[in-house]
Amino acid sequence: MARPSACAIEDGHYDLITFGRWFLASPDLPDRIRRGSSLNIYDREKFYGGAAAGYTDYPNEDDTLGVKGKYALIEQADIGPRVRRP
Repeated sequence: MARPSACAIEDGHYDLITFGRWFLASPDLPDRIRRGSSLNIYDREKFYGGAAAGYTDYPNEDDTLGVKGKYALIEQADIGPRVRRP
């Protein structure tokens, strides 16, 4: 995920790549990218829903934030233009 994004910028294809939804779902996203760890799959239906679900309940890898096991995980290699969900 991170390496292909960095290559796209280095090759001049893009000036900026964002990870907005993935940051919402994985509060420790930079660490997960560095480690090659799985990411929490975000739930779009909960975005802007007015409640904590979908914003503050996504767990980090250390299980010190959010609700452990509430969201399915996805491998970084499986993320692409269309996310292949389990």
